[in-house]
Amino acid sequence: VFAPTLKLPGSRAICFGNAVFWKRSRWSLSRHYALFDSAVCAELASRVDGQQLLMCSTKAASSYALEWGEEVSDAELLHPLRYVASHLENAA
Repeated sequence: VFAPTLKLPGSRAICFGNAVFWKRSRWSLSRHYALFDSAVCAELASRVDGQQLLMCSTKAASSYALEWGEEVSDAELLHPLRYVASHLENAA
């Protein structure tokens, strides 16, 4: 599953984003969703023993700006991650 975070500057089609991959013969997708334009989460169920797994891939859009040399505050970097962490805590 994939959730875009932002479009590549100058492009109308190419996006940066987060993705989750899994071995489909072992796990089945129960549901997936994007959070706060900074994460994609997937809930999987084992095809073998029914165990449940919640996984998340996250990268805040502000972190791209930091990598490109722009000034980004700690608060700007942490805000979306705190939101994602809170959601995962509630989901668990």
